[in-house]
Amino acid sequence: RNPWLTPLIVFALETGMRRGELLSLHRGDIDAGRKVATLALTRNGRSREVPLSPKALTVLEDLPRSLDGRVFALGKDAVRSNWKQICKAAHISHVWHASCPA
Repeated sequence: RNPWLTPLIVFALETGMRRGELLSLHRGDIDAGRKVATLALTRNGRSREVPLSPKALTVLEDLPRSLDGRVFALGKDAVRSNWKQICKAAHISHVWHASCPA
């Protein structure tokens, strides 16, 4: 089990952020006082602020700090592989194909 995966999934559900946005998020992008994460570059080429729920803020507080400053110390291949395993273990075949193409 990867210790970053469950917090990543919970944070994704709480914020609606895409995988690429999650994996490029840095601690400096978080304004806990305003309860927002600022995404400098999104898929559509614009920046945006994402509101952070109390649960999302708790996830951030509980995470260890990564050496490179990223919130989630995972790569997209690790997320894809772990997500595929989770879906397989849950006998869900139609979800991982759409959300994590090979």
